[in-house]
Amino acid sequence: MIRLIVVAANSVLYWLVLDKQGTIPWLANAVIGIAALYGLYVWFAEPYRRYPILLSSYFTSLSDSALIMVWLYATGSIASPFYLLLYISMVAIAFRYPARQTLFASLVYSGSYFALLC
Repeated sequence: MIRLIVVAANSVLYWLVLDKQGTIPWLANAVIGIAALYGLYVWFAEPYRRYPILLSSYFTSLSDSALIMVWLYATGSIASPFYLLLYISMVAIAFRYPARQTLFASLVYSGSYFALLC
C-alpha cells in the first residue's frame, strides 16, 4: 500500500508540478505504469505468501532500486528533484530489515547510483 502511495504522489508531482524540461516523458510514464502495476500486484496477489524470498530485502532492494534509478534517469538524471526517494527507500529498509540485509541494500543503492552517474 505504501508503495502505491509513493508512486501516486510522485506521479502527481511529475504530471502537475514538475517542469518537463530535461526529462524523458515516455520513460517516466513507462516507469509510473510499471511501478503502479508492480505495486498493485504485490498488494492484491501477495506473492510473498507463496514465495517467502520476496519478503527479503534482497529482492525488494533490487526491484525498488531499479525502478528508482530509472525514474531518476527519466526525470532529469543527476538533476532530478526526486532524489529524496533514495533516502526514503533506504530508511524504510533500515527500519524493516536486519543489519546484513540493510548493508546489502545500501550496496545495491550505491552501485545503482554510481551507474546513474556514469
